[in-house]
Amino acid sequence: MYPKVDRGPRPIAVLVFDGVRTLDVTGPLEVFDVARSLGCAYTIALYSTANSS
Repeated sequence: MYPKVDRGPRPIAVLVFDGVRTLDVTGPLEVFDVARSLGCAYTIALYSTANSS
């Protein structure tokens, strides 16, 4: 059996764009938040296609 390698938290990116439905963003956020509360290592980031200028 292979030894377990700790690679740290896995990054999760959620894309937010014009016309996205709220549930399409909050659903995955909720799932990974629950997984984190159960001990899984995830970092979650939101990314937007909106122009910031």
